[in-house]
Amino acid sequence: TAAPTNLWVTHAGAPDPSHGASILPNATLAGIQEVPGVAAAQPLLARTMQVGAAPNEGIFIYVMAVPGGPLQMATAEAFGLRSLPKGRQVVLSDTAARALGAGAGDTVFIGSRSFTVAEVSPLVESAFGGGALFVGAEDAPSLFGHPEAFSFALVSVSEGADEEEVEAEIEKRLPETNALTRGEFAA
Repeated sequence: TAAPTNLWVTHAGAPDPSHGASILPNATLAGIQEVPGVAAAQPLLARTMQVGAAPNEGIFIYVMAVPGGPLQMATAEAFGLRSLPKGRQVVLSDTAARALGAGAGDTVFIGSRSFTVAEVSPLVESAFGGGALFVGAEDAPSLFGHPEAFSFALVSVSEGADEEEVEAEIEKRLPETNALTRGEFAA
């Protein structure tokens, strides 16, 4: 993705942010921010979930939320969002909207919970090819089932800092993490 960051930080052992179940405690975010050379760290919540026109039916779509953080709006914009969805709203990628047959104002279900489609947008698509959607940050803790955790962090490296040194230092200080450069993430 074109997020305004240099590194993706996941739970150690997760293959990458799109394919693994990366769950890190919120305290890890503070640890990332303390690493020399880290300018900012933005948490994201993400997981593949069943989305459909009825409860507990439908297709699997990559569901994301951008909680409050230093790069919240810049990250949302990099993913193609014009604004963040409010409570009980979603923004669907055009691919997901076509697959679901849903448009602005329609109701979709993530599992058994209903949401109103706030807009359809040409969002950055997931690696699964089934589309993506964003939920509001206030819905994320209960929807993702981990109110004191995040899926991965996008890290912006300070100007003049060496990206690979910062990557190595994050993993050294926080051995439960795996830091990936943009090139490693894209590979």
